Amino acid sequence: MADETSASSVALEVPGEPGAYWCARHRQVKTHLRCGRCETPICPKCTKMGPTGARCAACASHRGSHIYQVSLPQYLLTFLAAVVLSIVGASLVAIIGFLILFYAPVVGTLLGKAVIYVTRGKRGVPLAIVASAGAVLGVLLRLGFTWMSVANVNAPQGAVVAVLLGQAPYLLLYICLVIPALWWWIR
Repeated sequence: MADETSASSVALEVPGEPGAYWCARHRQVKTHLRCGRCETPICPKCTKMGPTGARCAACASHRGSHIYQVSLPQYLLTFLAAVVLSIVGASLVAIIGFLILFYAPVVGTLLGKAVIYVTRGKRGVPLAIVASAGAVLGVLLRLGFTWMSVANVNAPQGAVVAVLLGQAPYLLLYICLVIPALWWWIR
C-alpha cells in the first residue's frame, strides 16, 4: 500500500516545483498538502480535518477509534464483571446502611475501572449501557438472594415483605449513585 501511494504521489508531482503536487481528485489544482495517513496529495476542497490532522476523504471515513470498537466477548465480560461486582457491592449495602452515600460512588468508580481493565481499555456509550444493565441485574439478584434466604427460614409472608421493603430503598439509592460514577469512567 505504501509503495502504491508513493508511486501515485510521484505521478502527481508538479514538474519543476519541488514539494508541489496535483490534487488526487482535482487534477488541475496544485497543492503542497498531503493526507496525514496515506500521504495522498489533497487540495483544500478535499481536506477533511480530524483530531490528528488533514485527511483525504477515504481516510476520513474511517472515523471509529479502536478504543470504541468493542467485540462481543468484551461486552459479555463487561456484563459479567458488572453483575458480580454489583452483587458484592449490594451485599455490603445491608451492612453499612446510610454510609451508602459515600460508598456507592466508590463502588461505581471501581466498577468502571474493572470494566476498563477487563476490556483492555475499551470505552463508549454502548459499553456503559451494558455495564449499567449488569449493575442493575446484580442488585436485582442480590434482592432475590435476600428474598430466598428469608423465605427459606419459614418466616411469615409479612416478614419477608418487610425485609425486602427495608432493603429496597437502600439498593435503589445504591444503584442511582453507582451508575453515574460508572458512566464517568466508561463513556
